[in-house]
Amino acid sequence: MKNTDQLYWVSMMNNFKNMNNMFANNSQNPWADMMNNTDVFGTMMKNYNDAYTTAQDAFGPMSKMMTPNANKKDMDAMAELMHLNNQYNIKNAEMMYMNYTTGMKAMQKIGEMMQEKFSKNELFKGMTALYQEWLNTSDKVFVALFETDEYSKVQGEVAALSHKLKHATAVMMEKAMENLPVVTRTEMDELYKAFYDLRKNVYNAGKEA
Repeated sequence: MKNTDQLYWVSMMNNFKNMNNMFANNSQNPWADMMNNTDVFGTMMKNYNDAYTTAQDAFGPMSKMMTPNANKKDMDAMAELMHLNNQYNIKNAEMMYMNYTTGMKAMQKIGEMMQEKFSKNELFKGMTALYQEWLNTSDKVFVALFETDEYSKVQGEVAALSHKLKHATAVMMEKAMENLPVVTRTEMDELYKAFYDLRKNVYNAGKEA
């Protein structure tokens, strides 16, 4: 049984060693250049915004010539929705990439630790011990990531864009449903406000009586 366990851990050790070598070697790691260039998403966002501004300048005069009717408003709203969606996708990809690279750092630390243990003829006492070590290591590197100003900034930008995108989508949905026999969110909000004001007036009238 000991020989079987030892062979298992030797196999695990080799797998982690190969993984570490892959992420240390630029020629084998397609993410290596991106990991070293932390501003790649900033450049991507700038290039997109520049392209969007250029398109707006090119088609803006033509758009102003259109009759300002309901169709034009719908087109402008759809264009703004697509713009917000593109910005959100870039920022969200940046946040997801920061999480991904941090997860890879945790795996690399586990691989290095296993190499060190193996060099000293030490083995983990089963998969539970290895899993617990992975949890502890991941917790440390992710907490360190979450405490950085860079991550907080990106997280805030993603949340802000998500809120704007959700609101713009809700407006578009209400616009599409305005001719259908259904109650929209805006109408329900107005109803709740009217009901609240009515209860408040009745309560104040009762106090004055």
